[in-house]
Amino acid sequence: MTEPAEPHWLTIARAELGVHEDTGPGTNPRVAEYLKAGHLHPDDSIAWCSAFLCWVMDQAHMKSTGRGAARSWASWGRPLTTGRLGAVTVLWREDPSGHKGHVGLWVKETPDSVYLLGGNTGNAVAIHQFPKSRVLAYRFPGADDYLTPMTP
Repeated sequence: MTEPAEPHWLTIARAELGVHEDTGPGTNPRVAEYLKAGHLHPDDSIAWCSAFLCWVMDQAHMKSTGRGAARSWASWGRPLTTGRLGAVTVLWREDPSGHKGHVGLWVKETPDSVYLLGGNTGNAVAIHQFPKSRVLAYRFPGADDYLTPMTP
């Protein structure tokens, strides 16, 4: 069986692995770029997982939610019933029915866990393991989520 090709947006996200928040005053300029894509104030002390995905999708010439809220991705694209390489995966945080969440790109899973590549995971772009029980939605781009690249 052939492994599916990695979606181009996941390749873009992988290239950002290791980008992290600044430890001193100020904001890492790269994180500030992510925050701008999510229409958030450039301050890396705020949650920036959704902003990171907005930036990734912008780089991939795809629509994003343009929002800093992780759960805004729960209605993006088309729904999937299970994880898939590169799927936008939305998790609940603190309370399944609350407004807080986390979002990242599906990389792999085990029977009890999902591994997501995302921003603001341990204050960096990283791959992290999460319980499957926290998954709210798996989403994948639909045909209308691809933007025509700008021509020079």
